[in-house]
Amino acid sequence: MDVVLSGLGDALNLLNVLYVILGVSLGIVVGCIPGLSGPIAIAMVIPLTYFMPTVGAIGFLVGINKGGCFGGSISAILLNTPGAPEAAATCFDGYPLAKQGKGLKAMKVALISSVFGDFFSTCLVILLAGSVAKYALKMGPAELLSVLILAMMLIAALESENFFNGVISAALGILIACIGMEPVAGLPRFDFGLYQLESGLPIATLGVGLLAVAEIVRQCTACDNKECQFEDMLSVDYKDPKNDLSFRELISLVPTLIRSALVGSGIGACPGLGSTVACFLSYGIAEKAAKPGDKFRHGELKGVCAPETANNAVVGAALIPLFTLGIPGSVAASLLVGAFIVHGITPGPLMFEEHGRTVYGVYGSMILGNIATLLLGLISIRVFVKVLDIPKEVLFPVILFICLMGAYAMESDPFSVYVMAAFGFVGYMMRVARFSIVTFIIGFVLGKSFEISLQQTLLTFNGDMSVMFTSPIALFFNLCTIVFVCWNTWSAIKKFKASRRSVETA
Repeated sequence: MDVVLSGLGDALNLLNVLYVILGVSLGIVVGCIPGLSGPIAIAMVIPLTYFMPTVGAIGFLVGINKGGCFGGSISAILLNTPGAPEAAATCFDGYPLAKQGKGLKAMKVALISSVFGDFFSTCLVILLAGSVAKYALKMGPAELLSVLILAMMLIAALESENFFNGVISAALGILIACIGMEPVAGLPRFDFGLYQLESGLPIATLGVGLLAVAEIVRQCTACDNKECQFEDMLSVDYKDPKNDLSFRELISLVPTLIRSALVGSGIGACPGLGSTVACFLSYGIAEKAAKPGDKFRHGELKGVCAPETANNAVVGAALIPLFTLGIPGSVAASLLVGAFIVHGITPGPLMFEEHGRTVYGVYGSMILGNIATLLLGLISIRVFVKVLDIPKEVLFPVILFICLMGAYAMESDPFSVYVMAAFGFVGYMMRVARFSIVTFIIGFVLGKSFEISLQQTLLTFNGDMSVMFTSPIALFFNLCTIVFVCWNTWSAIKKFKASRRSVETA
């Protein structure tokens, strides 16, 4: 009990509260800018957290993620352009509502839905993470290896347009993770004689390059195309009675709130599925459960409520596999791994025993983040929309400058800037070739754990890998992997045959 109270006391420290508020504010601003998102902002500011206390640093980054998820709905409703991919489904009904003069009402629903989904998943993390971690401690290297393989196959299938492209992306991520010291022999590999590579590539530098720099390059190269031509922001009349959200309308949203929060939390707890999957799945379920009077895709409040509740529920739930197994459940969670490691904490089941006070401090910061999102959201729907008016020719250079300074500050070495630039090019080419950057990043993050678990299994059982099919837990996960891979392979073959037939017919 003392550990819990001490952790909550750390969360309520005035400096920590300010960090959380600053993080949520930054997240909302970044989230409402088309093309940017919470994970990009997290990747950019991780170097700033080196000098923060642990609880304040994690609270700051989690606050950015929370604010970013809500901020994406602002541009989705007013511009018909999602600030982040997870807000894409919000456009379906948010923009029609804005065209009807109900933009403020739509943003109010988005805010309430975001806070509810986030709070729901945060409660799940607090209630379930500790219990799940106790069972996770009973898992040996063979069981953990089977979980990692299944996780990467799920990520490859659900975060990629093509299953095989996803597998390739994950494999490339694991390959890049092999740069540096070999964990057992302690010998350098793939360092090409560069001492900077002996300790491996930092996730923050790699993340800034793949996410922020690559996205800026992509948008700049698309500026002559229709993709870059955003519609003018719709004006919002704050005094119009049409923008008042009645109690009856709010009550009618309760079933959608609960259902979407469950969907988002379930998807967030599965490593790698992410907010975008939750967004579209929740919207699809809400559309199928529509009543006769509902007008989905023509200005329905439930159409805003469902995706916003689900994608924000992922934010908290994605920390469940991170805290219990050390497996990030989203891109933002994978970037948080770097922040934890910088502060001497390795995410996983042992974290609850070795750093219990910090864990409860993070829990307190997550709750503070929910409150800050609600309060700042009420302000942002009137004020932060002005950020959308910043010209891209001003915005992009500023963001790129921050990325350069952040990359240099990480190691105080220009080599980090070169690495960021190189992965910016890699990220751009992956986008062009339609390879999943999310799968690549999570493959990179899981690469070390994958290799260590594989080597520990080989050493423990003298090279006999049959334990993967004799251990009940490992057998269960391996069978799930085999069924999942076979199903996706068959689906890919059917799609290929169908596309070939259509070409021949044409």
